[in-house]
Amino acid sequence: MIMIVAGLGGFEAVSAGPDNREAGQSHGHASAEIVVSLTVTRHADLEFGAIASSSQPGTVTVSPVGESVATGGSRIICCMASQAARFSVDGEAGRAYTISIPASVIARGDPVRKSAARPPDLVVNDLKARTESRPDSGASGVLDGAGKDGFSVGGTLHIPGNVPPARYEASVPVTVVYG
Repeated sequence: MIMIVAGLGGFEAVSAGPDNREAGQSHGHASAEIVVSLTVTRHADLEFGAIASSSQPGTVTVSPVGESVATGGSRIICCMASQAARFSVDGEAGRAYTISIPASVIARGDPVRKSAARPPDLVVNDLKARTESRPDSGASGVLDGAGKDGFSVGGTLHIPGNVPPARYEASVPVTVVYG
């Protein structure tokens, strides 16, 4: 059975289902926009510097602008400068993007003296990003007319008392998405 029903756009064919109930039909649309892929390039790693520890626990904080502060039993000494990590972002001009970084990571130590025991793991937390395009917006930025921007990442290293000499490293995953 076929019925003709008047609608706003003219006439529409409506067919009845097997139990003679009225059924309607419509069409939706699908669309997509293809944009330039985002590319993130690391230019510098987050460095806390050369640190002297004592019997007291302490922290070293490097801000996203590169300022460093030591507290408690930790002191930043010469020989190795502290710095924020630096990245560049390339993509679709004028598009907003957001940076995701973990709340904390674990730094694993490699003893300076090969005969020494493995040193304790250290926590790096309070990781924060700062974009060049929106420095007061934290982890969100906007690509310029050429599709470029940059950002930096800082954080805090926690050092327990009596840590033996070691070189510490942590992997800090950084994800950048449009939005």
